[in-house]
Amino acid sequence: MKHFDIDPATDVSHISGNASDDTKRIIRELPTLFSFKDPKDGRPAGFAASVVRRLRVVEVSVLGKKEDERKRDGVVVVEVDALEDTLNGGANVHGGCHAFLIDLCSTLALDALKLETNGQPSMTVTQSLNIVYHAPAPGGVKLKIINTTIAAGARTASMRTEIWDATNRRLTSTGIHVKMNPTTPYAIAKGKL
Repeated sequence: MKHFDIDPATDVSHISGNASDDTKRIIRELPTLFSFKDPKDGRPAGFAASVVRRLRVVEVSVLGKKEDERKRDGVVVVEVDALEDTLNGGANVHGGCHAFLIDLCSTLALDALKLETNGQPSMTVTQSLNIVYHAPAPGGVKLKIINTTIAAGARTASMRTEIWDATNRRLTSTGIHVKMNPTTPYAIAKGKL
């Protein structure tokens, strides 16, 4: 936790899972740490800030893979209420909001795995994001976002996300997110910047 300004006394007793309390504290705060900050009050601002502020991490675990117990998966479950700022013209959660939630929340599963195995979160960027929309999620429902790593290699990682309308117990979308280590720009690599 030395690289994060997170209070070690922050209560995480409401977050289930087998990850350490330190990892739970970091995962709980990562969405706001990675957000654009309002210069006046330091709170998340900019794109989807109101959604980021409402995210509730409810589980952080690192589990052995069923296929190979020597390998592990990060699992993070997040909840958020589908309020007006998430809706499209039909009063359902916008497809772009689904994409944003998959991108952000799936990264938390990768970060949980990395924090538990090497003490550092991932420093990656999105390479691809593939989404299947199954059913609409109407405004006012609680969304449950279940994120699991698929593979986490030295250069790329992939995660799977399911977004559920928890109120009506219906799967609304699934996503596969592939992340990669960012490349070093040529000018920086050649010492020109």
